[in-house]
Amino acid sequence: MIRIFVVIILLLFSFQAEAQRFMTFQPPGGPRKKVTYSLMDEITLKFKGEKGFYTGSITHITDTAFFVNNISVKPSQVDALRVRTGKDRAIIPRLLGGGAHLYLAIRIINSLINNLNPIITPWELIICGAIIIPYYVYEFAVNTKIRTYRVMPYRPLRIVILDSKLY
Repeated sequence: MIRIFVVIILLLFSFQAEAQRFMTFQPPGGPRKKVTYSLMDEITLKFKGEKGFYTGSITHITDTAFFVNNISVKPSQVDALRVRTGKDRAIIPRLLGGGAHLYLAIRIINSLINNLNPIITPWELIICGAIIIPYYVYEFAVNTKIRTYRVMPYRPLRIVILDSKLY
């Protein structure tokens, strides 16, 4: 009975589905280096004729423009983009670092509840430290490389709309 109810709800939601809207930019380095921006993603861009960069969140995407903090921007107005490299490869270090933090927190809470002494053994501290220190080195040294790419006619900023119409 519950399965039938879930299927009916999913079918009703699928009729109300909207088109997927996102922007793509392909920096140098081949087709595998494509950067995709969706709604609520942070974007750092430079407008044509201006000196500084502007950072904001993408609040809406239409057929011809996108909105950064509710300000309309056409792709032709963008001169350059700042792209954070390596953010897609960060899953393994983040899982390991987050897991080590979580283990230490659970261990400390458990030791305090059960009045264990010592709260953390030296071996636990050494092993978690050996995981957490490289995690912070990765996050603040390796994963924060920001590259600036110019938007050119052969490297345009494109708005892509995937429409799902029922025929």
